[in-house]
Amino acid sequence: MENLKDKIRNLIELKTEGDYWDFKQEWYKNKGDLLHDIICMANNLANQDAYIIIGVNDSAEICGIEKNENRMNQQNVIDFLHTKKFAHGCRPNVYVQTIELEKEIDVIIIKNSKNVPYYLIDNYNDIFKYHIYTRVVDTNTPKTSSADFDKIEYLWKKRLGLDLSPLEKAVYLLKDTKSWYPVGTDGIHSSNDFSGEYYHKLFPEFTIQYKLCEERFDQGNIDKIEHEIYWMNELPGKIHNSYIYTINLKYLSTVLYSTLAIFADSFRFKRTMWKNQILFQNTNNEYICYCYVEKDSIEYMIDNWLCNSYDTIKQIEENSFKESTDICQSEYMLSNPYNVILCFKNKEERKQFNTYVKSNERRFLEKVSNYNYEESVYKNKHSKCSDPNYIEYLCECGKLLNKWLIKWRNHNI
Repeated sequence: MENLKDKIRNLIELKTEGDYWDFKQEWYKNKGDLLHDIICMANNLANQDAYIIIGVNDSAEICGIEKNENRMNQQNVIDFLHTKKFAHGCRPNVYVQTIELEKEIDVIIIKNSKNVPYYLIDNYNDIFKYHIYTRVVDTNTPKTSSADFDKIEYLWKKRLGLDLSPLEKAVYLLKDTKSWYPVGTDGIHSSNDFSGEYYHKLFPEFTIQYKLCEERFDQGNIDKIEHEIYWMNELPGKIHNSYIYTINLKYLSTVLYSTLAIFADSFRFKRTMWKNQILFQNTNNEYICYCYVEKDSIEYMIDNWLCNSYDTIKQIEENSFKESTDICQSEYMLSNPYNVILCFKNKEERKQFNTYVKSNERRFLEKVSNYNYEESVYKNKHSKCSDPNYIEYLCECGKLLNKWLIKWRNHNI
């Protein structure tokens, strides 16, 4: 997982400026130059976070900024931007961080956004209103000019989602959870509903279809896979009428993406089927595994959609979006299932954390109980997959892994 320090070091080692990074030997004396650079970077064509690296000269030599009298902190830059009149009130989202690379340098981070193009509606110094500035390779649009038409066209396409593939567009639309409506219904499901379809009100060619997963499971029944959904042990008693459903994300008649979810209690409880990762075996040769999700994955976006969708239980009464990791369905949950489910930033972080845990296998096993199916009191009543003792064991492992993940991240920042 590349952190900011490594990323900036790698950019400096390229010995050249580029589409989304720029070197400055010192902090800006002219605030107009600062504003111009931030706008150009915010409108970069690389579709990336951008970096203004201060304390590095044009030859990529680190000079440092310790004695720079014009130095600004993050709040200074944010306050400066808030005094400028941007179109539609949309301003670039910026951060300022200080890192140590031989010497202390500052980095202005301009976050990638769909709200492009950024431009002013009032002149500021020599920055002209309604001019759209961008950056091509290592060169900013001059202050007296506006970007070429094809560059401006690209930025507007990005804002409107016209630069995306159908799958990318569908994922983008999933974020707009309140704009999806049931096809042919008023949004209220009865207890007899076993299939359904939603459409996006502005882009009805995109639909979300769910249906009972009879192909893989007997009538969608969960009994044979309880070890894969051990997190349901966090419920105050197994909720009734729990079924596995297939969710298809579709563009017209084409299925763009398919995953599984658990629907229960007349559709009021809905969560995705998180992926399962085997770590190793304990001393009784019983597998230790955990459920996980990666926050940059489509599964996570669908889980967010399920938790915020049109007919979900009243956890969203204020009609605002909530991350599924922050939602506790109080009618069902003793606690959020993410207490026993690991939520990674991305696949790379998951791989690195797995390596860390496996390298500390003995220490991990010393901190959890030692489950043995052969000694379970439920052996004659349940298969191992549905053994309540095994489910509790996996929950115990999941809680410990989450504690380790927090400590591991703090150590790796």
